[in-house]
Amino acid sequence: MLGAIIGDIVGSRFEWNNNKTKHFELLNDKCFFTDDTVMTLAIAKAILHSKSDYSDLSSLSIKYMQEVWKELSFVWVWRVFWSLGVFK
Repeated sequence: MLGAIIGDIVGSRFEWNNNKTKHFELLNDKCFFTDDTVMTLAIAKAILHSKSDYSDLSSLSIKYMQEVWKELSFVWVWRVFWSLGVFK
């Protein structure tokens, strides 16, 4: 899971601008988490707190996705506005 989250953050700056080379800085100030990270964290939390038969996995996944998104959305919104030059 940690590898998936790191991969999401490292690749975030290439989401709309593909990179064909293997030579690039791993992490820089253009990297940020995406909705994929939010969903990964929410699903992991839902699995950990789900009933043993996973009958509530779907509802917990939605609940935790909303909770995680609320916690991280301020950071994401700040990053979007910063990348657009609003605060520069």
